[in-house]
Amino acid sequence: MALKREKSCGALVFRKTASNSKEILMIRHYLSSNWCFPKGHIEVGESEKETATREVKEETGINIEIIHDFRHEIKYAVKSGVEKKVVYFVAVDHQKQSIGSVDQRIERILWVNIKRAYDRLKFPNDRNLLIAAIEYLKSCKEMF
Repeated sequence: MALKREKSCGALVFRKTASNSKEILMIRHYLSSNWCFPKGHIEVGESEKETATREVKEETGINIEIIHDFRHEIKYAVKSGVEKKVVYFVAVDHQKQSIGSVDQRIERILWVNIKRAYDRLKFPNDRNLLIAAIEYLKSCKEMF
């Protein structure tokens, strides 16, 4: 039996606070107790970046600016016979927009201090993704 593959795209969205600390946007779905980053399935004709931008907007109400040099893939088994690939980008919210989910599957949306975000993540893939994004941002000081 052939392995079924699914692909999604999302973004790790960062912002600076008034006190100049950094926060990351995290979500939790109603069907899961796990915190994660906004993501979703690619629609026909969309690029990976278009999907990530649309999914963040749908899940959180926030318009993002993707920083173009970061692209990170995660692969995992969703269920027996299904392999999931998620492509993540790093994005920023320069406008400090209000959070407002339009997706009824989202239970909570929070801006979390990046030092505390790691502890909210359950899966090693997500933790490694966060570490890679933070390291990348250290090289992009002019962007953030």
